[in-house]
Amino acid sequence: MAVPDIAGFVAASQQLRQQFGVECVFHVPQAPTWPAGTRINADTGEPYSAMVKRTNAEFTDVTKTVLLILKQGSPLRPQADTHFSEAGLLSGMDIILDVDAADYPDIVDATEFTTQGLSYKIEERKPFTLAGDEYRWLIYAMEK
Repeated sequence: MAVPDIAGFVAASQQLRQQFGVECVFHVPQAPTWPAGTRINADTGEPYSAMVKRTNAEFTDVTKTVLLILKQGSPLRPQADTHFSEAGLLSGMDIILDVDAADYPDIVDATEFTTQGLSYKIEERKPFTLAGDEYRWLIYAMEK
């Protein structure tokens, strides 16, 4: 029996991602920085005054090349399929991204992303491994 070429498979999936992938801008939230002297409520971590504006950006943007596994079926119907079940009104995912494991640490804290002119909220993440080595992450998201 032939030994599987796991390294070759992982290299081929990386090459596929680079040749046919799309750019995706992940939005990583940043801890707020307040002006000097701002009194902070210890319970909420927010300033006592609602008029105080943070001094840093809310997000840092990180661009990565990813594969789109599933995307909207029609630009005329961009929302996910919705259906009613015993649990109530449910909605499917709008998009799934295939992200290289080497890129994932840079975006692990991202909560949103933008690709192909559309903005999405990240709902779930799943790692994939072969022979004990993590080689990709799937990121499931809903259009905002």
